[in-house]
Amino acid sequence: MQTIDKKLYDFCCKHAFHIVMLLLLAVSVMIRWTLAPNTFLSGDYNTFYKPWIEQYRTDGIVSCLRQGIGDYYVPFNLLYALFSLLPVEPWVPLSIFFCAMEYISVYYIYKLLRLIGAKIGMDQSENYGKFALFVAVATLYLPHVILNSSLWKQCDSIYTMFTFASLYYLLKEKHTLAFVLLSVGFCFKLQMIFVLPFFIIAYVCFHKFTFFQFFQIPAWYIAFGIPAIACGRRWQDVYKTYLGQMGQEDAMTINTPGFYLLGLNDYYGLYRAAILTTIAIFVIIAYYSFMQKDKLDLKRVFQLTGLCIWTCYMFLPAMHERYDYTAIIFVFVYVLMFRRKYLWVPISMMICSICTYSNALIYGSPIPLWICAIAYFAAYIGYCYDYFKGLR
Repeated sequence: MQTIDKKLYDFCCKHAFHIVMLLLLAVSVMIRWTLAPNTFLSGDYNTFYKPWIEQYRTDGIVSCLRQGIGDYYVPFNLLYALFSLLPVEPWVPLSIFFCAMEYISVYYIYKLLRLIGAKIGMDQSENYGKFALFVAVATLYLPHVILNSSLWKQCDSIYTMFTFASLYYLLKEKHTLAFVLLSVGFCFKLQMIFVLPFFIIAYVCFHKFTFFQFFQIPAWYIAFGIPAIACGRRWQDVYKTYLGQMGQEDAMTINTPGFYLLGLNDYYGLYRAAILTTIAIFVIIAYYSFMQKDKLDLKRVFQLTGLCIWTCYMFLPAMHERYDYTAIIFVFVYVLMFRRKYLWVPISMMICSICTYSNALIYGSPIPLWICAIAYFAAYIGYCYDYFKGLR
């Protein structure tokens, strides 16, 4: 017995890091397993997602695709149709699928960090690879990541996975595949457009792919609409889905600590100016990045991606609390991996996110959102400062 014990102890000592990673992955699954059956707290699940799937079960897939159930584009409706065929409660496939996207994101985050390390000469040490894996796995423990898919039954993990995957293949210079993933992600969720400014800036700064790659986005959008049209829905209704989504809200911020919460809350008076302001900010970011493109290594490119996504969330009107899901992960990964003295930035973002999720899911946050907005804007300025300073 002592011999077996010693061999087991030696094995654990030799593979301690990988054992810890496996334990962290296992615990993250268990956390989601305990939260997923709770459907009481998710108003969206009980009001929208569950009734939509139940309607697919009662009316049939063809009929529902013809009617256009819900306000999502066709790929999501095909998912609902698939889930309706399973003899389980709707929360089961929803939670499993959305949480699975989180783990695929972990894979691509790790691959991105290893790619960045190889390009900037940091990947030669074993410790870099281990820390990259730790950082990737740590994203599974971010509060908003845990709450979004498993408890809220929300789908932000889907376009986030496509964001990381498309960025990885773009940096690998597999441009066609990168744009396929970008386009498919856009067909799942309109919020995928948050990363589009980065792709435009990458085209301007590096010019390693043809501009015609961008035409994949409308091409895939049209292609994904065909199943609904084949079932009898009017093509005008199919392809205007995102236009309908953009017209649903009439507030500058919806439970978010965004910039406009600081007093600029007149939606009809300001939303056009807000969009134009966002464009102007991206012009500045693109110009400065272009002028300093020789200093844009892959580490800064990763930081720039997060900056573009966060800028969209910060300055576009009608943003919900969930829409900074991807930005928080990008900022957290970049700062923890490369700029730990700026840890206050993702920490501020996460505290603000916890407050907004509490408002939406539980009993409300004791911290007023306007205080969160100040901290959130300060964090954004800090992140911008680090980016622009790093390119000087």
